[in-house]
Amino acid sequence: MLNGFEQMRFIITFLIFFSGHSLSNEDPLADNKVTCEEMETSPELVFKLNDLGSGRGSPNEVDYYCPKSLNQLGFLQKVIAQAGSIRSPSWLPQYCTGTIIYAQRRYYHFSLAKLGYFPQGSSFKKNGKTHGIEYSKEWSYQSLYNREIYTAYIKEVEAAKPKLEEWYIKNHHVTRDVAKKYTDIALQSISNYGFGSYFYNWTPEPLIPFTEEAIKGNFTNFLSSISSSSEPQKLNSLRRLLTHQAPTKIIEKLASTIATKTPSKRSESIISSSIKEPLNVKALLDSDFPIDHQNEFGKTALFYAIQFNQHDSVKLLLSYGANVNHTYQQEEKEDKWSCSGIEQWGRTPLMHAAQHSDIDMLNLLINNQADIKAKDIKGSTAFDYAENSDKKENASFLLKEVGALSI
Repeated sequence: MLNGFEQMRFIITFLIFFSGHSLSNEDPLADNKVTCEEMETSPELVFKLNDLGSGRGSPNEVDYYCPKSLNQLGFLQKVIAQAGSIRSPSWLPQYCTGTIIYAQRRYYHFSLAKLGYFPQGSSFKKNGKTHGIEYSKEWSYQSLYNREIYTAYIKEVEAAKPKLEEWYIKNHHVTRDVAKKYTDIALQSISNYGFGSYFYNWTPEPLIPFTEEAIKGNFTNFLSSISSSSEPQKLNSLRRLLTHQAPTKIIEKLASTIATKTPSKRSESIISSSIKEPLNVKALLDSDFPIDHQNEFGKTALFYAIQFNQHDSVKLLLSYGANVNHTYQQEEKEDKWSCSGIEQWGRTPLMHAAQHSDIDMLNLLINNQADIKAKDIKGSTAFDYAENSDKKENASFLLKEVGALSI
């Protein structure tokens, strides 16, 4: 038999042991592991986790792909894939991205899990990278390539929105208004991740007042505002109007008021934004915008016209003297630490056409003295570009042309 003192000590020891055991069981973060079951049963505790590491490794092991995580919803797969592709082009080496990208990816997927299991714990951020969709619209006007990506992305976002609202109503038993709020937060979070690598303290670029009205075809207020606007406002608005193929008379009017036609450094050519409307291409050329102005890796308007199969614009550019043998080029000698994502420097318009366009485009370039035997930095010719892109008709045509030169 235990005496009174021993009984009391036993009881105290028992309570301490089982109290501690109970508390450890109640804390899903105590073992530094987070499971799908814990997300389901204790979301308000699980999603307090705020340390997922800052590089390759994390002090906490998390299942980022649980059934109710947004990254597991079929109707969101395209949106999430596009956002991931925009943020982290797969070809960039680690010395360009650092190891922080691993941590960013973990935090992002943890947020997708939180938005699936505990959306009431999420909200719009007030600081930092909070303007993904807004920024992406501006980014889209920098080149037709960007615009194509943006248009496809927004299309998927709009298609996913009603489906995600219904999912929240069904799985979280909330009202339509609350479901819309959760959906907006979720899609903004995905967009912030996608475009977050391109901006931080972003502010909208300056535009001529009433630019949005002009894009929609209402020009009166816009035209009356041109004279009092700055050069940056005029250039930014011109690029947007060209992208939306505004009437040539409007383009001519605006272009004639811009004093500095040649940028001081490499950037996307303003002519590149016009290539889907040859009359606007001509208006810019007649206003003395530089025909061979190149972007950061050497791409001119001619490359864009080829890529988007704009044969009439290509003819026009060539007739005005565009360099048919211009190459992708860095500003200085080849840099082995380059983070541009370009591996095959020396690409020519003919190589670009072999990969992206058709025989008519190839003929047009060759008839304007394109060098069919030119090689890029890796030794590839236009024929190689066609063959590697599975453009069989282009490859056959180029092979015959090269053979004819040897006769």
